[in-house]
Amino acid sequence: MGYGIFWLTHLGYSLLLVTTITALAVRCKKPRWQRFWPILTAMLLFYPFVLPIRTGGYLLMQNLQPKWLFWYGLSDTIAYIIGVVMIIKIGLKDGRSKAQPARHWPRLRLAAAFVIFLFLHFFNLANMNMEIRSDLFEVQRDTTQKLVDLLPSHIPQDGNAHPVYEQAAKALDTPDDLPEWLSESDKPDFEPSSEKVTNLLAKHQGALSMVRRAASMPGYSPEIDVENYWESSIPEYSHYLIFSRLLNLSARSKALTGDTAGSIKELAVMESMARHLRNFPLLISFMVAIAVDQIRMQGLEYVLCHTPNPPADLIPLPVTAHPSVLNSYLNTQRFEAQGRLQFFTFFTLIDDISSMHYAPEDLRKNRIISTRSWRVFALPTELKIEREIFVYWMSKPVENYEALYKNLEKINDAREAGEIGLFAAIDMPNFVPYMVRTMWRDVLMGLCDLALASTAYKGANGRYPAKLEDLVPDFIDRIPPDPFDGKPLKMKPVEGGMMLYSVGRHPKIATLRIENPVHFYLGREAYEKYRVTPVKEKRLKEAQRKK
Repeated sequence: MGYGIFWLTHLGYSLLLVTTITALAVRCKKPRWQRFWPILTAMLLFYPFVLPIRTGGYLLMQNLQPKWLFWYGLSDTIAYIIGVVMIIKIGLKDGRSKAQPARHWPRLRLAAAFVIFLFLHFFNLANMNMEIRSDLFEVQRDTTQKLVDLLPSHIPQDGNAHPVYEQAAKALDTPDDLPEWLSESDKPDFEPSSEKVTNLLAKHQGALSMVRRAASMPGYSPEIDVENYWESSIPEYSHYLIFSRLLNLSARSKALTGDTAGSIKELAVMESMARHLRNFPLLISFMVAIAVDQIRMQGLEYVLCHTPNPPADLIPLPVTAHPSVLNSYLNTQRFEAQGRLQFFTFFTLIDDISSMHYAPEDLRKNRIISTRSWRVFALPTELKIEREIFVYWMSKPVENYEALYKNLEKINDAREAGEIGLFAAIDMPNFVPYMVRTMWRDVLMGLCDLALASTAYKGANGRYPAKLEDLVPDFIDRIPPDPFDGKPLKMKPVEGGMMLYSVGRHPKIATLRIENPVHFYLGREAYEKYRVTPVKEKRLKEAQRKK
């Protein structure tokens, strides 16, 4: 109803002004001035009618909502042109005669009607603007509360691991002072028993001691400004990768000296650190946790291959297979969706569209529509899209990754079908790659669980199992599933040991895949042949190519 009134009042005050000027212009003695002033007024008033057409046309070309804006502006413009032509033609009919109809038009009444329509127009615009602003503030309050609900419950200061991790980070060298080879230390051919490794670990024992203490704490919760999440500072996460590489080096070094118990403990610290990061619903925190899990898997593979018969008490049996982190990832996805919706409300409450650095260049530089008009005409549609498409499909509960993929594809389908708005299209992220990384994490943990159970089986039977089913129930409670095909993870004997692996791709959905299937080798000879040798050969080829 509001848009209909806006259409009528805009058309009404524009035509009334042209009519009033025409009634005044007929008093001019020269006929050309009688036509000049009404035509000039009509031309000056024409630009506001063009704005909705330009903006709506831009949206149509970009296949974005609201597409009705173009037709709204076109109908308004056509009605205005027809009205102006009729007013000037009828009012100035027979311009040489003193009997021109415009001479008898009530100028004061026309002017008064113009003022009334102008007032009603801007009053309606202001009222509609206030209503949408009120809706935006309500959405802000709602999203802030939902962000709070998704965060971990309050953790006492003495039980929060985050400050301890931060203290450990301060005790480290700055990234520029750390050796360049540290980033390569998780490679299979890296030698962990060298003097440089021993010196580096000795130098950072204080920091590692704090990391071990932090990993043993029950909770983890950095400070986040939930009232303005998108603009709040995000904790620095790079030092967690440094911690992981140092702990990985420590675990490998201890394995070579026969301290298998010490190696397993260092790997357990990495697992606890990843759990802390994963349970806090920030996407970057979750992705760093996966990177930590990957380094842990590489360390565990090295330790088990170099200590093939660890003491039985180091692997409590049966191994309890890790559950999927799908639900944790969903919390992260919901947090990102609510945070983006909150940012959307802050963004669209800005009063000067030229300061919207996220807005398209056509809006910022050409100023094709005012912020208030955009808020009134486009924002209700945009807000509906954000909540009913993006937030809805990002937050909907699912039981497996395939269902989650279908939900995320609904967002992409809406984008391709032209069902999203301009600002929704500016930064509507594709979460499928993050979901694939989460599936990869489930594979990593499943392979680690099977590796521990298979190593324990070898210690008890003198050989690795002929099939994974032999591990159940004495050595592992279940065979972890492969999220990429829904079937159990797989194994096969290889020269010098065995290989545990995932298919790494969905049989029907090409998007659900990783570049290389994940393998976990058991057996010293298998590790040397399939892990170390290919890396050495690749380095040799690269060196020869550089020469």
